[in-house]
Amino acid sequence: MEISEPDLLLCQNEAIHVPGFIQSHGFLLALDPHTLTVHTVSENAGEFLDTKAKDLLSKKLSDIFNEKSTVFLLDLIKTGLKENSFVNLDPPPLQIGGLFFEVIIHHNTECIVIEFDLNLTIEQERGEVHADG
Repeated sequence: MEISEPDLLLCQNEAIHVPGFIQSHGFLLALDPHTLTVHTVSENAGEFLDTKAKDLLSKKLSDIFNEKSTVFLLDLIKTGLKENSFVNLDPPPLQIGGLFFEVIIHHNTECIVIEFDLNLTIEQERGEVHADG
């Protein structure tokens, strides 16, 4: 069996290197760090949140998610800001509708970015899953 080297040039065809794009298996919300309202959203976010992406702009997390999920996300943000880093956070998946998402948060002085990465391998019996809806 012959093993070939990966063709890294194929990576340039992925949309992740293009500013303003996110992979289709997840979505992104960017929050104003002072008001915690959405000021940037990936175009595909509406597909996962059952609304138009533009309708998410200027919304608070509590306008988008149920109370349990809002508290979950706000606690992650609070912890990361307190520690001045989100690197060590390893939250359990968040369930939105029937889908499970890994939550990745990072920030700078201009925004707090929450990435929701679809995880199709999560088994529902995992006890730490946070459900939305």
